[in-house]
Amino acid sequence: MSPNALDSRDFNPAYPILTFQVTDAEGDVGLKAGTDTAFIYIKSLLTGFEDSLAFPDLETAGKSNFNAEVDVDLERFVKCRSLPGTPLHTDTLYFEIYVKDFEKNKSNVISSDDPVYFTCF
Repeated sequence: MSPNALDSRDFNPAYPILTFQVTDAEGDVGLKAGTDTAFIYIKSLLTGFEDSLAFPDLETAGKSNFNAEVDVDLERFVKCRSLPGTPLHTDTLYFEIYVKDFEKNKSNVISSDDPVYFTCF
């Protein structure tokens, strides 16, 4: 298998996780009950599909010079169409990612490394 090829048998649940680093000088990212929430924005560079999701509950948010790794389950971005008795399906994963903090300030936009070929079984 090539370094940029994965298959669903290697994951439990059956979808890969996208991990990226977030730094914020003010620490106004995360999920705060009763207040606005910071969001993660992800766009597939191959299909154009975009979605956003609220940050997870980050207990260390609110501290200046915040720095953390964030994991995003890619299930909503992977189109596994393989069902028992049907041919395998390979989806190409290549993303653009940015975040917006509580004040709606947009981070730098980053792209995932080389495309990953994800085979659904």
